[in-house]
Amino acid sequence: MWAVRAAMKPAGFSLLKQRLLSGGIWAFTGRLLTSLGQLAINALLARLLAPQDLGAYFLAFSVVTLGAIAGSLGLNQAAVRFVAESMGLDQPGRARRAVTTAVAVGGTGALGVGLLYLPLGYYLSANFFRAPALAAVTGLVAGWMAIMALQSLLAEVFRGFHDIRLATLFGGLLTAIAFTGSLGLLWWIEGRTTLAVVLILAIGSGATSALIAGWVLRRKVAALPRERAEGGVGLGQMLRVAGPLLVTNLTLFTLTQADLWILGAFRSQEEVAVYGAAARLVVLVAVPIFVVNAVLPPMIAEMHARAGSANSSTPFAPQRRWRRSPPYWRFRPSCWRGDLSSGWSTAITTVKGRRCWRC
Repeated sequence: MWAVRAAMKPAGFSLLKQRLLSGGIWAFTGRLLTSLGQLAINALLARLLAPQDLGAYFLAFSVVTLGAIAGSLGLNQAAVRFVAESMGLDQPGRARRAVTTAVAVGGTGALGVGLLYLPLGYYLSANFFRAPALAAVTGLVAGWMAIMALQSLLAEVFRGFHDIRLATLFGGLLTAIAFTGSLGLLWWIEGRTTLAVVLILAIGSGATSALIAGWVLRRKVAALPRERAEGGVGLGQMLRVAGPLLVTNLTLFTLTQADLWILGAFRSQEEVAVYGAAARLVVLVAVPIFVVNAVLPPMIAEMHARAGSANSSTPFAPQRRWRRSPPYWRFRPSCWRGDLSSGWSTAITTVKGRRCWRC
């Protein structure tokens, strides 16, 4: 705690406030527009697709999101940590190595999960969800899965650079704008369409966002110097961080989507369409927590890295900070004298590595 406070000097605190304000505005505005875009997409899909196809679309979107989480291998959030802490420690070469490792391995994972879904998708759609319309577009769902995984990874890398503006834009806003515009144009021209056409438009919107994000990120990384031989971010180090994040993300997403999957397995696609459209209406409620998750992670990673650097640069700094900390001086006389003036009936205090009971 004291190391973090020491790292937050007036100039650093001013920069922190600036990042919180700017990042919060961009994240809130972007998330609000993305949520409104998703509502507009649902309204257009309800007019473009038959009820059975709309239910199959909601199931496809849920499966694609799950596959995108698995395909990213947790590297999207790991990249935020390593890039943010590397830039905070003034090690741009280390940040460059973290970006290249995350994109290379994450891109391979995205391609792998798409290929894995090809043989499993038809069986899952035909036997578990009993949705022939979903089984007929297995290849498109696999491609959409790979695109979404890569798109999420690229957006989180920008977040690691504290570029909340680009992270918000490439994290879903640009895709929502392109998808909404293409669906609106299709509705104005045709009036009705098929599930395959809708998925092709979704893939095209996501691929456009991913291509632009990759081009911008390539220019940004090219300006960074190459790392030195020591102190780099290795693949094993990154995977050790990404593994628990992957398990957590998959677990949480499964818990939140289990209701839709159960409904899809036991009820008709028309009922899935109604339930999926109703569930999408609550996205605006979650905007504040999305804003917090968009802005704080890179700041926390950078401050943690700076505090760790301060600890390691001063011998025996943790011991001295413990001796100066208020809890140490508050508890030490009470334990030695057996003072009960604090009003605690029972307390356990650690002094110099020993437990002291006070009753």
